[in-house]
Amino acid sequence: IVPAARPFGIFQGNTAHSSGYYSLQTGGCMYFGGSLWEEPQSGGTFKLKYNSGRSAFPNRDAGPSDTPLLSNNKVWLCNNGVLFWGERMNIDKWTSHDSIHAVFLLSRSIITEMYASATSGNAASGFPGTRSDYEVQAGIQLYDTGTQTILDQTTF
Repeated sequence: IVPAARPFGIFQGNTAHSSGYYSLQTGGCMYFGGSLWEEPQSGGTFKLKYNSGRSAFPNRDAGPSDTPLLSNNKVWLCNNGVLFWGERMNIDKWTSHDSIHAVFLLSRSIITEMYASATSGNAASGFPGTRSDYEVQAGIQLYDTGTQTILDQTTF
């Protein structure tokens, strides 16, 4: 069994914070995608290799019921609340506070019931360094010409 070849299913009721702004400004508090493999070396050994992007996990041929779903998740103080490399993603009841981008999706996606506040009343919500070190805050970061996103019941 290869877990990466199985349908994603649902990722529900989770929280994440404080990620993606120290060394990898494209990082996300929740990250889906990339690839991990063993590369043969001399002497019969293997070296573990990782590619953090442009490696969509295989849900392209899955049916509509196999589309990955993030449901009722919350993030705060993130460079990207969720960073998704894949074919399709549905997001339902997404909340993001004090983040540079609430979502960064490289796919065909549907987002329903998202609330994204760029700045909350939390006095401890500042990013390290100066704001000029980061991209401009935006509720959603679109990337590539193949990205398609439907927003429904979304508040920025």
